[in-house]
Amino acid sequence: MCKHSKLYSAMVLAGIIGVSESREIYYQEDFSGGAIPFGWITDDLSGQNAFWTYCADPTTGQSNGCPPLWDDGLNQQGPFASSSANNGFMTLDSDIYGNLPQNHVSTLTAGPFNLSGASSVHVEFQGFIGAYTVVPANNAVFQVSNDGGNNWTTYAPYPNLTLGTPDPPNVRWSYNPTFSSFDVSAVAAGQSGVFMRFSWTGNFEFLWSVDDFVVASLPDLIFTDGMEEPPPPP
Repeated sequence: MCKHSKLYSAMVLAGIIGVSESREIYYQEDFSGGAIPFGWITDDLSGQNAFWTYCADPTTGQSNGCPPLWDDGLNQQGPFASSSANNGFMTLDSDIYGNLPQNHVSTLTAGPFNLSGASSVHVEFQGFIGAYTVVPANNAVFQVSNDGGNNWTTYAPYPNLTLGTPDPPNVRWSYNPTFSSFDVSAVAAGQSGVFMRFSWTGNFEFLWSVDDFVVASLPDLIFTDGMEEPPPPP
């Protein structure tokens, strides 16, 4: 069976949708402003002070808010390769905080978004994650709230990523980048005060970097979950 059959079918469907409906961008952020954007807040709900930081250059290495490259012979990872990584991105360098007394619950929150006029809402972003201690499938998540953060609906960018030795298949690391897309209409459409956040529960992990965040009426790209084979080049 062709590993790309599901992906190809989805791309065709997206093309059909795109012909009949125009895509409206409600919000987009490529983190090119030189710092954490206005309206974005980082916190650690565990009180361990493990915060998301802004990185201006993916090749920097572990300094100035940037994570290690993990390009050693064991992990063989390169710099974050999102579409606009070279103009900045947000990252959580879990490694730099060491072995904490308890898991960090580090959040990066944006909003509120006024989506009261939207009948459908889709969120897209590019990411790259490496886990060591805590399985990211249900711990490195994207969440949406329409009630001021009292309740959150959770989406999993890395549902198949597990832990293990970093040998092929390298199950500690996602693809670089991993493209994620979620239909959040059930929570966000028609709502005037929507908050969205990245939340990572972990302890002495590698890193999680995110970039090219888009909130739109329709999906633009078809995304893999970080453990499937990426699509072939055009």
